Amino acid sequence: MKKLSVFIILISLFACGKSTDVVKVQTQKTAVVLDAYSVALDHATAFEKSGFTDQKTYNDSVSGFQDILNKDKTNADAWFNLGRLYFYKQETQKSEDSIKKAIMYRGNFVEAYSLLTKLYLSQGNIEYAMSVAERANEVLPENDVIMNNLAILYIKSGEFGSARKIAEDIIRKNTKFAPAYVTLGNIYYLNYKYEMARFIYQKAIEQDYNSGDVYTNIGIITSRLDDKKNSIGFFTSAVEKSPGNPEARNNLGEYYLSVGDYEGALKEFNEALRLNPKMVQAMINLAIAYTRVKLLDEAEQNYKKAMSLDPSFAELYFNYGVFLSDHRGDNTQALSFFNKFILLKGKEISDKHRVYRYIKEINQGQKTTGN
Repeated sequence: MKKLSVFIILISLFACGKSTDVVKVQTQKTAVVLDAYSVALDHATAFEKSGFTDQKTYNDSVSGFQDILNKDKTNADAWFNLGRLYFYKQETQKSEDSIKKAIMYRGNFVEAYSLLTKLYLSQGNIEYAMSVAERANEVLPENDVIMNNLAILYIKSGEFGSARKIAEDIIRKNTKFAPAYVTLGNIYYLNYKYEMARFIYQKAIEQDYNSGDVYTNIGIITSRLDDKKNSIGFFTSAVEKSPGNPEARNNLGEYYLSVGDYEGALKEFNEALRLNPKMVQAMINLAIAYTRVKLLDEAEQNYKKAMSLDPSFAELYFNYGVFLSDHRGDNTQALSFFNKFILLKGKEISDKHRVYRYIKEINQGQKTTGN
């Protein structure tokens, strides 16, 4: 299942705050700090361009910012960049502590508020994320970035009307603010208005919005509305523009899986999991790909790992049930998983779903051996 990318907006490069422009004309000691900051920032940018994979640039950047903070603990830019580094290495507590320090030492730090919002959202804590965004809006009223983050949180909460009003208000005020077009496109997509969503996403691209999320979203729509082959260009562009985005990797992998390119699918799913080891959907997709190439033990390991990470993930039970029935001949456990899937999905699935065919065949004794 391809997943729409709905991202809290952050600047693409690591931050170098306005305060440094003022400091440049001051003492020689400060100039030395600026040089150290520039070196640390270069390492951080290199780490980002590597798709957040180069351990050496990560270590060098962390050490650089920590050295700066040892000399000046009030350097909000250093705290923020340290928070970003920790965030992308999934060291969440260190990231949270660092971002809060950045906000403490600079109360109007837009990017820090956004990153803290994104951090809480990545943990599934919408209440905390909303409180941060609302606090940011009090400090920085009518700021486009903060307002757009609020709209994204309203989407996550299912309050599409409120989200749409905010996004449209931003666009009326600032027609060149591309992230608001992405947010508005997401709203149309989630309400199944795919043609309108694609039109709005294209508006974002016209404003030079080059993050991979918008390309992967257009790819999803194109695969739904047009010939599936037409979507590959958007999925590959998404990965090229955001190589560190696990959702983009997963969506490209799903495309490869759907056209029978199992080698390509395995590569992208493994990359998605390297970027986000707890991404259950990629884990399930990897299990499906392993099954297609007859690596059944590897497939089952991924199903079991996914279940240990998120036992409430409904699609896991259907896919694992199919695997057990078709490839292990374990119809008893498969039937248990199918019933669990139906319980979790509720009215989201119709009586024509494949799960009911499997249940019927098992109950009628038509599926008795593994393949």
